[in-house]
Order: sequence, then structure tokens, then C-alpha cells
Amino acid sequence: MPTPRASGTESNNLALAGAADASGGDKVHMITSAFEHPSVPEPYRRLQRRTVEVKFLRPDSAGPVDPDDLRCALRPGTRLVSIMAANNVVGKDGLQVRLEGLWIG
Repeated sequence: MPTPRASGTESNNLALAGAADASGGDKVHMITSAFEHPSVPEPYRRLQRRTVEVKFLRPDSAGPVDPDDLRCALRPGTRLVSIMAANNVVGKDGLQVRLEGLWIG
């Protein structure tokens, strides 16, 4: 049973650090968008100082991340993709992707 957390910020910190730590020493690559909740970029910056490579995808002019940009950023060492499903600022889907052709596991 999951342990309750005090906030979404704490949960984000634990999830991102946990994904990096689970690498077993392998080089880690993670993908996020440049337009995430403020609790997401700071843990990624800390991870970058620990040699985790982070790709920040830029949203297009309408707000969402271009699915082709995500497809291009994926690679065998990608451990985590963390992109908002909906953004409270622009009021649009953060990732409008039809998942055909993307490996998810």
C-alpha cells in the first residue's frame, strides 16, 4: 500500500529521484516539458547535477508538446517521461498524442 505524502511536490520529488536511483548505475535519460508545474523542474535540475540527462521539450504555440518532438527525444536509455496531461495555465492538453508506435513499458 502506498505511503501517503504531504503534497504533490513531495510526491514529484520522490518519484523523480526514485526513477533515477532505480537505474542501478546505468546512464539515465528523462524527458519532461518546459511548461510543467514548478515542483517538477527543480528536482530535474538537481538530478542533472547528479549526471542524469534531462530533455526539456518546448510546447508549441498552442500549448501542447508536439508528439513528434517526444518521439524524437525517446531513446533506449530513457527511464521516464513526465509531461502534464492537462495544463492549468493554458487550459489545454499538455500532451496530445496518439500512442500508436510508441513503446510503453
